[in-house]
Amino acid sequence: EKLIEENKVVRRHKFLELNVGKATLNQKAIEEDSRFDGLKGYITNNYDLDEDEVISHYNQLHVVEQSFRMSKSDLKIRPTFHQNKQRIESHVLLCMISLCLMRVLEEKLRGNYTWPKALEVISSTNSAVIGNNKKQYLIPPLLSENFKHIQSLIAS
Repeated sequence: EKLIEENKVVRRHKFLELNVGKATLNQKAIEEDSRFDGLKGYITNNYDLDEDEVISHYNQLHVVEQSFRMSKSDLKIRPTFHQNKQRIESHVLLCMISLCLMRVLEEKLRGNYTWPKALEVISSTNSAVIGNNKKQYLIPPLLSENFKHIQSLIAS
């Protein structure tokens, strides 16, 4: 009402009627919408869940939201500008697989390492290849105690 009074309405809204540059409240739409005040609905495609399970899963929504924040920051996922549908789908699939792997790693390491610390230990473990044009030799890495511990947690 205040925005209408000050003539600062800048976009369409379901509760507004725009007439020749002048906005007014759509009282009928407000009344119809008020029928749902205080109601909360849940939609699921898993029909095997009972009502309590659906609500319980919904209450875990923060975990999904955290995953998307994690995927954007920790995995450094950024917008891409693919034109080809197959490339877009492949990119999204690769990002989701990375997120799943990170979640599995996080779960396996819970209480022992944070996944960034584990990745630091893992990536600091290097092997080397030496040789010449005729023959090459792989020098295996020296595994730290932390690396061996992480390896045992992941394998369990």
